[in-house]
Amino acid sequence: MKLVPLFEMVHKYVERHSVSLKGPLGTDSTSWMFREGTLQGERIRGSHRAMNKSVLRADNVVTPDIRGALTTDDGAEVYYEIRGYGIEADGLRHFKGSMYFLTDAAQYAWLNTVLGVMEGRYTRTEDGFLIGTFQVYECVTESDAVTPRLEYHEGIPGPVRSQPRF
Repeated sequence: MKLVPLFEMVHKYVERHSVSLKGPLGTDSTSWMFREGTLQGERIRGSHRAMNKSVLRADNVVTPDIRGALTTDDGAEVYYEIRGYGIEADGLRHFKGSMYFLTDAAQYAWLNTVLGVMEGRYTRTEDGFLIGTFQVYECVTESDAVTPRLEYHEGIPGPVRSQPRF
């Protein structure tokens, strides 16, 4: 597998709502944040808006669940989802995650089978807004390079199943 640059995504969080519940076993914290920005790549460019429902875990790792829409420069709509981890470093979060797409626009149908991986980080503006800058890559399969290392063998000990699973 190789990673091919897909686009750079920049966004600004424009609204945030949070709840933190403290209890005897720790604190649960959930935030709902709205973001908007731009993206630019060789095959796709435009703007995007999304909602991020993130959870701050007890180990100080943020697990975002982002759902949004890209509007390309030629007017196509592309739905996207992002999941990943935000890890604190230098007082801000560094992010790594995965990205999936769905569109009915013929010129971007190739996105419907793209597995994107991303990395990036946040900075803070003077007025306190978070700005995220992320590099998104397409995972491209090199199936000729895949050499099986294991073989399937009948009779391998394991759970007994009355029906095969596929």
